[in-house]
Amino acid sequence: MLKLLKNVVRAAFVKNFRNKATALIFALVIWSIVSLEVLEEYSRDDVTLEVVPVRRGALLPDIRVEPEMTILKARFLCSRRVGQQYLSSSSKVKAVVKLEDPKIGEPLWLKIERDDFSLPADVRLVSVEPASVRVILRQIVARKLRVDVVTRGNPADGYELLSRPIPEPSEVTVTGPKEVVETRATVPTEDVIIEGRPTSFTSDYSVVDRLNGTKIECPTRVRVTVLIGESKREVLMNIPVFVQTPPNYKYSVMLVGAGEGNTYPIKVKGPRTVIENPDIVAKLTAFVVITPDLVPRPGVAYYRPLFLTPLPDTREIVLAYEKQIGVEIREQPGQDQTHQKPP
Repeated sequence: MLKLLKNVVRAAFVKNFRNKATALIFALVIWSIVSLEVLEEYSRDDVTLEVVPVRRGALLPDIRVEPEMTILKARFLCSRRVGQQYLSSSSKVKAVVKLEDPKIGEPLWLKIERDDFSLPADVRLVSVEPASVRVILRQIVARKLRVDVVTRGNPADGYELLSRPIPEPSEVTVTGPKEVVETRATVPTEDVIIEGRPTSFTSDYSVVDRLNGTKIECPTRVRVTVLIGESKREVLMNIPVFVQTPPNYKYSVMLVGAGEGNTYPIKVKGPRTVIENPDIVAKLTAFVVITPDLVPRPGVAYYRPLFLTPLPDTREIVLAYEKQIGVEIREQPGQDQTHQKPP
């Protein structure tokens, strides 16, 4: 009797438990399979659109598409298994539109289709924004343009640019749309900052990456030299003028309109600290050059250009403008005048 009871309990609990456990495992497997195949919607707002111009299937390297990059928002419907593999945030989603032998320079409207996405066939495109995109194709050319150095700001107080900034090289090759590049003679640099600088400097700069809002390319860096020095002042000074005659010159020379000590009021310019030095006026002299062809002409003066005498302490000072002064050529006392002829 006891043995019969044990068999009944074993049949009721042990055997049924195994059956229940087996059924539960099968249920879990079936639930997992079903759950993986449930359709879910995936939204992406970072889908890139690439437009590829081709001719007879070959890429066109001298054609640029504008805009170069367009970002799309798209919604997809697929199973969780496929979505996790192709549409998760870690996956890159891109649409590619190929244009066979496209028209250059004319706006084109491209409708975004399901086939433009490289995704499995069981992924359905629910929506895409924008649904169509306007693009323009431009022919790209390379051309040499002169470098135009663009400065910003002013040197420190009391200083100034001594010359236009010097670029090296003075020309660079620029690549960009034909209608932009071929209508230009120069290309500007990025801003060269001179604000507050008291000294000259040299540095490397790029040219701008856009002309009239259109992208251009130039890999060459330009070395720019900027010369900065003290601001120059103009001052009127009484400066003695000397006469430089050729060897064995037999005539005397008189300066017309000269003041005491053969001085003239002459406007000169130079660096502020040099020209404001009170000792400089005593060091400045000027001269005129008399050539052998100058012979006496009674009552008629010659006009000769004036030059400042170059001295180490005064070499930074120059004439503020070109100046000529009159000279009269006269016979030396006791000289025989019967053989002198005017030129």
